[in-house]
Amino acid sequence: MAAGASPLFTHTVEETRRWLDEVRRAAGLANERQAYAALRAVLHTVRDRLNVPDNARFAAQFPTLLRGVYFDAWRPGGDAADTPTAQAFLADVRDRLAGTPDVAPEKAVRGVLAMLTNRLGQKTIAALAIPGKLLRDDENAE
Repeated sequence: MAAGASPLFTHTVEETRRWLDEVRRAAGLANERQAYAALRAVLHTVRDRLNVPDNARFAAQFPTLLRGVYFDAWRPGGDAADTPTAQAFLADVRDRLAGTPDVAPEKAVRGVLAMLTNRLGQKTIAALAIPGKLLRDDENAE
């Protein structure tokens, strides 16, 4: 970070990098760019399945920088999408990864869920709009 940078920004950048590194390791990804693409795709897929109050509660647990990523391009006020099948959830993640062909949606979901479970706890993750099969057996979701 540049000299004179705000400690708030320094802290959130460092914390975001820790989250990304955990996703990278859990998903077996090669670099931070892939981890960012995976995290963004999975978080946006979850976000679009939650109502406004649940989104606010969930995102409040993120580092400041990731809260911005989470809410980027969100259109609140619509109905939350239904909890889909595991295949539909993975298809949505795949669509969001369209510009990152070197990240498999299954790896993205597995890595992000592992990181979120570690950071936020199983109870928080179980309350999200994620198909149960992905939570129980994400290795064999397709």
